[in-house]
Amino acid sequence: MTVADIARVATLSPFHLHRMFKEAFGMTPMRMLQNHRLQVARKLLGRGTPVTLVASAVGFESLGSFGTLFRRTFGEPPGRLRKKQD
Repeated sequence: MTVADIARVATLSPFHLHRMFKEAFGMTPMRMLQNHRLQVARKLLGRGTPVTLVASAVGFESLGSFGTLFRRTFGEPPGRLRKKQD
């Protein structure tokens, strides 16, 4: 589902939805989605799930972008969190 899809259902323009969403939640729809995906990834890694499977499971097509965003958000690479569980 895209912002355009949500805007269409809400009968708003994508720009207006984006602006209203950010005003209401303090972040863009994409940022909220990324935060949710990263939290799910963190849980999966905590259970010992391999990094490549986690990245794919939470919707990242690039392992590199997943690793970079994960490290930026949590202060350590995803592999290190997984190794803590071994």
